[in-house]
Amino acid sequence: MVIIDELFIRDYLRERLEDDEIELPDGVSLDDLADDFMEYIEIDIYEWLRDNYRSFFRDFDWEPVSKKAK
Repeated sequence: MVIIDELFIRDYLRERLEDDEIELPDGVSLDDLADDFMEYIEIDIYEWLRDNYRSFFRDFDWEPVSKKAK
């Protein structure tokens, strides 16, 4: 399972912003930006999971899974 924590997001954003030569405006901290970005991707991840769950189980065949479990 992939767990994305705040430290990872903060480091990722720092690197990307530096690479893209983007400076944060006065009054906006990297911590605040990371918090907002985590909320944004959390919503997106849940939507992605829901859509993939529906696609995965739409025509799901339990037989291959049952064979692997034995």
